[in-house]
Amino acid sequence: MIDRADSTSAVDRARTPPPDRPAAIEAASAILIICGMVRLFAIALALIAPPDPARPIVSQVVVAETALQLATGLVGGVVRFGRGWLPAVNIVATLAFIGLLGPSVVSLAFAVLFSFAFVAIFLNKPWFDAMQAWRRLTPERRA
Repeated sequence: MIDRADSTSAVDRARTPPPDRPAAIEAASAILIICGMVRLFAIALALIAPPDPARPIVSQVVVAETALQLATGLVGGVVRFGRGWLPAVNIVATLAFIGLLGPSVVSLAFAVLFSFAFVAIFLNKPWFDAMQAWRRLTPERRA
């Protein structure tokens, strides 16, 4: 005997829309992407016109900071598409902590923004799970 509840065709499952993205996830991904871009712009500006000639710019710090900001933007994109909850939570928490260590008001502002993003991502774990379940409905969904 065929169970009607389990006989959903692949076509019907393919028509299932993805779960609605929470506004907090939209805000968190926008914060991460924009903050990464702004800080990359600040790095480029500091390289073009150094703010304090007495303090030289260390190339290793520039490379590390550039990689960190590229990762920030990448995590924002990953969060927007509902993937990588655990790495995103860990990276954003680290970014918030690094922002707290900064000696300026700008660093504190970034820490507050990253803290908001952390809370938004952490509290919306069920949406990440729903997105994962939605992607598993059909193999065509992965395209």
